[in-house]
Amino acid sequence: MEFTSPAAPSAPRPAARRTGRPPLTERRKAATRLDISRQAVRLFAAHGVAGTSADEIAAAAGLSTRTLWRYF
Repeated sequence: MEFTSPAAPSAPRPAARRTGRPPLTERRKAATRLDISRQAVRLFAAHGVAGTSADEIAAAAGLSTRTLWRYF
C-alpha cells in the first residue's frame, strides 16, 4: 500500500499593491509634514535659520514642539 502525503499548503500570496489614494491617516501625516515645512521656510525667510527655533516653527504650525519632532 502506498501512502501519499497531502498536498502542501500553498505559500501565502504576496499582498496586492494598493492603488488609488493613500489611507486618510497617511494623507493627514503628509499634510501636517507639508505645513510644518512651509512654516519653517516662512520663518527662515523672515528670521534666518539661526534666528528660528523649533519652538517657533511648532507654534506657527499649531503643534507642540514634541509633535514637531515626531515628524522630523
